[in-house]
Amino acid sequence: MELVESIVPQLSRRSRSLVVRHTAAGLLRCLEPGEAVVVHDPTSGDYWAGAVADVDVEVADTVYRVELGVRLPEDHARERIGAPVGHGALTEETVDMQDLLDLLGAARAERSRTRPAPATAQRLATDAALRSLVDQVRRSL
Repeated sequence: MELVESIVPQLSRRSRSLVVRHTAAGLLRCLEPGEAVVVHDPTSGDYWAGAVADVDVEVADTVYRVELGVRLPEDHARERIGAPVGHGALTEETVDMQDLLDLLGAARAERSRTRPAPATAQRLATDAALRSLVDQVRRSL
């Protein structure tokens, strides 16, 4: 899985969509539509799960639109970058923190598709509840 280094402005954080230039992100290879990535904002230190939604090849550079998923703790982001291909296949025997983070991200994405964006205070309360759930699961593992 590739690490995409890019400043993530507030608009991208709210819209969950980020435009990234290949050369600015320091990528070693081209990304494919649908490819899972980890996005790192070097100014804030935040990490997100992401997926390449669109690719636009220009004369001077390639531009990607990455949909931001769930925010990741640094240790989980690093684990995800080094995870073998096929990691995350959900079976009864192999449910780990990465799988739970993926499920939370999918739930958040589904919620945003089915309802209008919640007010900032409500969104903060929801994020706090999700973090609490992750902490409870982490303690139980």
